[in-house]
Amino acid sequence: MADPNGAMGGGPGTRRAFPPAATGGVLASVGAAFLWATYYVFLLLLPKVSPLVLTLLPFLVGALGFFALLAFQGSPVRDWSKGWAHWGTLFRGGLLLALQVDVVLATRTTGAVDTALATLLGDVLVTPLLVSANLGSGAHRLRWRSFQAGIGLSTAGAVLAIVGGGAVSGLRPEGMLLLLPLPVLVGVYFASVARRAEKEPMPRLVAQASATAALLGLPVGFLLGGAWFSASGLTAGSLGVLAVMGLTSFFVAPWAYFYAASRLSLVVPAVLQALIPVFTLLLVLAFALGPVGPYAWVGVPLAFAGGVLAVWEPPGGAPLP
Repeated sequence: MADPNGAMGGGPGTRRAFPPAATGGVLASVGAAFLWATYYVFLLLLPKVSPLVLTLLPFLVGALGFFALLAFQGSPVRDWSKGWAHWGTLFRGGLLLALQVDVVLATRTTGAVDTALATLLGDVLVTPLLVSANLGSGAHRLRWRSFQAGIGLSTAGAVLAIVGGGAVSGLRPEGMLLLLPLPVLVGVYFASVARRAEKEPMPRLVAQASATAALLGLPVGFLLGGAWFSASGLTAGSLGVLAVMGLTSFFVAPWAYFYAASRLSLVVPAVLQALIPVFTLLLVLAFALGPVGPYAWVGVPLAFAGGVLAVWEPPGGAPLP
């Protein structure tokens, strides 16, 4: 596969899952999972910031981070404009906007752990299937019984905790409606970025997606107005938290995720995001952000165990032709 800072590629013949050279990819996947888990906690710490403001400001910080990375890599400024007119840029920006607004609303309605478990289904189920179908990357894993069993365990654990309604709060009908689209939005966004990143540098793709999402969100905010797009909850402290959210969840975490994908194929870091609800549960407990029901104590470890099993390479599990 190509360097993560350039175009990505790869297929069934890529590296084995856990050779020593891939350790950095595994560690980057775990780091991305932890940083994305902090996003849900930050959302609960900013209850007075309107949903679209809470979404758009971190987008801008993340985009600036990736443009700074391009400058550090020596990419000419004139190259940053390439791809803006491509329909895929608008598509990925719209997906990212819809995804993050849904995450904000779902977290505030159902709780951080419930939402993290819903996105887990996108990571461990939808993303691998879409990537394998469209790119062939990691497709051989779909034939391994360990991978199939891991996907089943992760899905069962997430469904148990969410439908059981005990992760952080009781699940109301509106909460279920917010959680249902998340797996598809997560899977389609990351698969779309991975597909396009075979031809274009990943930092430019993610920077453009983040900036486009912010630009698309502005007219939406003006149309909705009121509680959706109000600056009344902004303070110096909340602006600082939003800046940290942008750096961690929209710059460092996605860079680490796609760096891992360049080492391991996108399937492995996607499935390792099963750690997100585990980290989220621990952070919710550490900051006393809400009660944790009995279903979470079963569903979250089960989802994590499924993720570990899915990325584990069985004996003789060399890629199939």
